[in-house]
Amino acid sequence: MDVAAPPGLPAALVATTHQGAFFTCDDGERWHLLDRLVRFEDQACSLRYTGDGWHRVEGGGTGGGSSVTREAGDTMAMEFFGREVRWIASYAPGAGSAAVYLDGDEVASVDLDGDPAGPLAVFTRALDDDGFHDLRIEVTDPREGVAVDAIEVVRHAVYNGGQVYEVDDWCEDLTVEAGGCCGGSCGGSGGGIE
Repeated sequence: MDVAAPPGLPAALVATTHQGAFFTCDDGERWHLLDRLVRFEDQACSLRYTGDGWHRVEGGGTGGGSSVTREAGDTMAMEFFGREVRWIASYAPGAGSAAVYLDGDEVASVDLDGDPAGPLAVFTRALDDDGFHDLRIEVTDPREGVAVDAIEVVRHAVYNGGQVYEVDDWCEDLTVEAGGCCGGSCGGSGGGIE
């Protein structure tokens, strides 16, 4: 596709495909992948809950409800691909606390007791680069409950059918064709993009 900015304006363009959103600032000579936020709501199959206390509370939250427990030792775990992870929950008077583990190491303790606020990111951790990571939230002091509204992951690379494309590798040969097709692969699943 022939891409050019109007005279006097910066040469910036964003194109979206089934593989992500890309931008160019040089009339389409090089394309770059934009960071992509992926939200896993509390009932997503990627989130694994262990312990007897987890139950669904309808209403509120980011997806119409939250998974909540009042049992110490209950956990929520997930494996994710990305460069940043966020635990979305709400603060509430009397709410409990939990330890947060990344790749087996305890990295934070989060106390949800406070003035009502949320849902919002109660824990955020930027990582060195896109990759596979393990997140575990373990309830340490449940008090009136610890909730998981959602987990958000920020990705910069594209994970496609077992192959990871870093932004520079992916953009080297990227062409955006008429109709929004990337690299000639329109339609279909494209190898299972997450």
